[in-house]
Amino acid sequence: MTACVFVAAAKRVTEASREYMDKFNWIVENLPFFPNDKIIFCNNKQLFRADVIIDDRIDNLKGDYATKILLTARHNKEITKEELDNIGAVRANNWAEILWFLGVEEN
Repeated sequence: MTACVFVAAAKRVTEASREYMDKFNWIVENLPFFPNDKIIFCNNKQLFRADVIIDDRIDNLKGDYATKILLTARHNKEITKEELDNIGAVRANNWAEILWFLGVEEN
């Protein structure tokens, strides 16, 4: 089975276009395995329907997704396992753990 993978980056319409480029450049630099034409900027990630969502903000994990993964970041370290269990999510500390949760072998 082949997956269609997108990066959905949240940015509000009111934010300056320079901030979009900064975010885009960060994604390209830090996630070089994602094609540039699969990066989408949006105000509300809940508009997307997907089987898997990976995010660093717990609010973006709420919704009807089969797999929800909270990527650990400085601002979410205080979120408890109980809070994650309540929304059916798990925590991953890095991309290797995300791949493990998804059953993907690293090359």
